[in-house]
Formats: sequence, structure tokens, C-alpha cells
Amino acid sequence: MARPSKISPPPDAEARRLAPPITVYEVDRLPAYDRAFYDAARDGMAKLEEVMVPPREARAFDVPAGHFFRIVCIEGPQVGDLNLWNAANLAERFFSGKTRALHATHVGVGDRLWSALPYLRPMATITLDTLGWYGFDADGAGVHDVIGTRCDPYTNRLLTGGDYHHCCHSNLTAALAGRIGVPLKEAEPHIHDVLNVFMCTGFSRDAHRYFMKASPVRPGDFLELFAEIDLIGALSACPGGDCGTGHSSDAAPCHPLKVEIFRPRAEALQGWRPACGERLSRAGVADLREAPRAPLARSQRLRLPVAGRGGRVEGGDEGAGRLRDFVHRLIEGFRIGLRGFGEAADLAHELEGRGADFLFGRGRLEVEEGPDVPAHGEAFRSVGQFEPRGDGDGQPVLSGLDWRRRGGVRHSRSIHARRRH
Repeated sequence: MARPSKISPPPDAEARRLAPPITVYEVDRLPAYDRAFYDAARDGMAKLEEVMVPPREARAFDVPAGHFFRIVCIEGPQVGDLNLWNAANLAERFFSGKTRALHATHVGVGDRLWSALPYLRPMATITLDTLGWYGFDADGAGVHDVIGTRCDPYTNRLLTGGDYHHCCHSNLTAALAGRIGVPLKEAEPHIHDVLNVFMCTGFSRDAHRYFMKASPVRPGDFLELFAEIDLIGALSACPGGDCGTGHSSDAAPCHPLKVEIFRPRAEALQGWRPACGERLSRAGVADLREAPRAPLARSQRLRLPVAGRGGRVEGGDEGAGRLRDFVHRLIEGFRIGLRGFGEAADLAHELEGRGADFLFGRGRLEVEEGPDVPAHGEAFRSVGQFEPRGDGDGQPVLSGLDWRRRGGVRHSRSIHARRRH
């Protein structure tokens, strides 16, 4: 029910309420769903892998771009919470809020799962849904929602005072930590709002509160998606089972889920390309013009954890702080699609996620393997010439990166980059 107001309505209250609704995002310029392409790609595809997700647990899986994956109900009604990441950059992850705004509160065939800003591209497209017949019921409920966030131990403790650690948030954290080989505390910030696969939800008509009801999913039902980019996925078999009674406890009957990964015939993908990695718009925060800054001295020496976004500066003078700020912006620029920096982008992101240190000094940029950085199969050392000089308008310049392995050259390229305004 609506809460009673102590404020008397104005004389034109009804007229104000009669303002016509306007769709927030007109999506007619988005590429149309090409059903014929996806149907043809499905024809003759080969199953590569199956991943079993036990009840009240989660598992991670990998899906190459141009492959299908299915989330399958196999034993009994069961809801699953899905997270997706760009396999090369965990900062690009599923954005449920924008997916909801561009499509609807519940998604189905032809809808895309969009990635976070500033990337904003399709990560996956829904291509088949055996529950597509459900639509919206008399309560206003539908399946596969992008409304709920995921059950988590923090909200459970807030509302019940108890601790429960098989919530989907905890499950997804453990699955991602195992997949990328980091401690739980490092994996947890990457967990994000989910696609609630098979979950049947809506908003109550009286109070407009989020509700759930028993899922209509049955063994044999599945949701099929096509990976538009290389993906890491994680799926949790929700402790709420079919979510018809509750969640965040062991009370509900739960069942396993299965993830199946399929490779289409090569000829079926002829002419298809992964979703564009460049930003759809150049009007991002990184393009805002800032006040010019004075040129930096060339002999600054810094030691800072990239993940810390503030780090520790040896010497701590103003010039060092400016250099640190520029380097962070440059690394962010790598990740959002500056052409010609692919290897640097991958390395910078990989190191950032592992808490490695960047050393800047005497015109050289050195990245060394630290105690928390896995060897990635072999030891590495990356050296670059760093020249923090002014370019006429006070903007620092980086030039001449040479990425090496110990014992041989991996990549050698001459580059020249200035911070974009």
C-alpha cells in the first residue's frame, strides 16, 4: 500500500498524474535481432563441455566468443544467479541496470546482456528460451529478471541477525576466486548484480514491492545464450531452490543446474565478428577537458599498488602525485580501447587485479613480478621508456614502450600517447 502523506495534494494533483508516460530509451537504432543467423549457427553445433553446478554452490566456466551456452534445469525446479565478465578484463562485466533500461524488467529471446560503462556493448544474446511461453501472469510476474541483485550474507544479517554463507553472492565469489586464482577478498568486488535465470518475479500491485513465486521451470528447460565476446561466467544454484518459499537458508529443496557450451560450425559464423570493443560514444568522462598541468620532472621515482588508486609515493612531492595521477589515467585509457596498446592493456589489467607494483623512475617504466603475482607460465619483466614531459599544453606524454620476457623479447613497439581530453 502507498504510505499516507501528511501533505495535502494541490488542486491540480490529478492533472499532474495524467502526464503521459514516455519511454526512457528509444532503441530503434540498436541492431535488430538476427534470428536467422543464430538459428543457422545453432544448426550442427557441437557440445564442447558440461559444467555441473551443485545445489547451494556456484561454478565458473569459460565461453569463447562465437559459442553458445545453455543453462539447463536437470533434476527439479531451480533458480540460478548468473554473472558475466569479459575474459580479458574483469572491469567489463554484466550491467543488469542498463540491460533492464534498454530491454525490460525480464529478458527473453532477442534481448542482449549489456556490459558496464564505459564499454557498453553486448556480452551475450539470448537466442532460445523454453520458458518463453510464460510471459507475464495474473500477478504481473515473469521469468529471467534483471531486477533483483542476488541474495547475500550482508542483507541476510541486516534483516535476520543471522549468518548464512551459501547465498548466491558468497557462492559467486568463491567460484570466481577459484577461476582466477585469487583470495576471496580480491574476488568479491567483481561480483555484480545478476541475471536471475528461471526466477519468477514481479512487483506487487499495491505497494510495488519486489516479490518472487515458485519458478515454472522443469527438468529439460533451458536458457540459451550466444557469447558476443570472450566470457568468464559464474552460475550459482540459489539456496532458495525454486524461490517459492524463501532464500538464504537451507530450508528450501534445491537441485543442481548444468551449463553446456557449444561450438558452431566454422562456416556458420562466416562474416560474424565479436562485439566492438571501442566505446560507442566518445563523450565519456575521460574526454572532459581538464585544466593544463605543469610539465613533470623526469627523475620521479614512485612505488604504488595499481589496485590501490592512491598508492604509496616515495618522496610524496607534488610532481610525483601528478605523475601518479597521469599513470592511472593512462592505464584506464589502455583498458577502454586505445588502439595499439592491446598487450599493454592486458598486462596492466592483469597486474592491477593481482596487486603488483609499478615502479617509475629515471625515464623508465618497470613492471616486475611481485609476491602476489602468478607467473602466468613463465616469469616476465616489462620495461618501458617513460618520458613525463610537457607537449605544449601541459599534458604529459608517454612514449616508447618495450614489453619483454626474461630471456627474450615478447613485444617491441614504438608508441607515442598523450592523455586524451
